[in-house]
Amino acid sequence: MNDTVSTDKSTWYKKHNIPKKSGGIRVIEEPAEWLKDVQRTIYTDILLPRFKLNEFAYGGVKKRNIAQAANLHVNNKIKLRIDIKDFFPSVTESMITSALLRNASILPDVAEYIGRMCTNEAGVLPQGGVTSTCLANIVCRRMHRALSLVASRMGLAFTAYVDDLIFSGDDPAAIINIATRIINSYGFQVKESKTVVMRSKQEVLGLCATPDLDHSRLPKYKRYRLKAGLHNMEKSLLAGESVSRKSFNKLMGWVAFAHMAGDQKSSMFAAQAQRIRELYNSRTETQNDQRGDSAG
Repeated sequence: MNDTVSTDKSTWYKKHNIPKKSGGIRVIEEPAEWLKDVQRTIYTDILLPRFKLNEFAYGGVKKRNIAQAANLHVNNKIKLRIDIKDFFPSVTESMITSALLRNASILPDVAEYIGRMCTNEAGVLPQGGVTSTCLANIVCRRMHRALSLVASRMGLAFTAYVDDLIFSGDDPAAIINIATRIINSYGFQVKESKTVVMRSKQEVLGLCATPDLDHSRLPKYKRYRLKAGLHNMEKSLLAGESVSRKSFNKLMGWVAFAHMAGDQKSSMFAAQAQRIRELYNSRTETQNDQRGDSAG
């Protein structure tokens, strides 16, 4: 690390408070630019080449996504969601170092360096770090394997998407107690208030995954919201009204999510999003030209 960089970790991250849909605040810790560069190098040059994550992990894994994880559960009768409490803050520097050292190609000083550079002032993974999800998956490899073995013996499907653990089959509720004991044994806790057995309304990782479908897709209420959001934004831009970059990016993100999920309306959403993109870019260019003229 450059000698000019402060060793005070409290200066390494900028904190953002994001409201949760269920209430409360989620703290996102954004690394300083120099630290992002360090973490990107660790991720691409050290972690990716040396650690192959097991087939159960889908969050933050290249070439895997939410739709793929949800699709594995679509045809099963009942779904169970178990949520890990305070997931990222539960992954400590020592847990990271120990997990990395299980790979013979990682030397102790390298493991310690990664643990130091990828944790915050509390010595835990920051939610928002470049390497946080990858390191969490590495730490959880053994836990995921243990959960998958028990699930397999009980005839259940299992996937892990960051802190969301999904089981499905004829009677996934039967695994709750033993899964909780396994999770506790690896240093985590189950958020009991978010443990849900889904028998009728089945929404897996934000996607509708009822057995009557051939694949997961957006729930109706999300599809309607996206349709309304696209309509309102296009209408505003045609009327010459301003649209914030944040709102535009958020809406485009939802369009991309619908496409990834293979939703039946995704082509229609993509076509409308392209019109909005052209209108937005045109308006932005016009505003920039006007600022330039004013400055001149």
